[in-house]
Amino acid sequence: MRDSYDDTAHNYLIDKVKQAFPHQDTNKDWCFVIEKTKRGVNHVHGLSMLNHEELFKDIHDVIKESGIEESEYDVLVGEVENRHCAEKYLRK
Repeated sequence: MRDSYDDTAHNYLIDKVKQAFPHQDTNKDWCFVIEKTKRGVNHVHGLSMLNHEELFKDIHDVIKESGIEESEYDVLVGEVENRHCAEKYLRK
């Protein structure tokens, strides 16, 4: 099951994450990219202006509430050292 989440499923989760932070401008304060690994598995990279500690709980809750089993995903949220480089990577 883990390998079968398509773009539609990931976009659904991205939309739910954005809704969890209604005070954020979805066009200015967020950047999400769905990327496919060499094995063909989709995953999401995201960038936000919010503090990474504030993001983790809400992102984890959104995924949990979607019904996806905890063994099916990993959530990694951390501070970005160089925003310019992170944005450049996401736009590649």
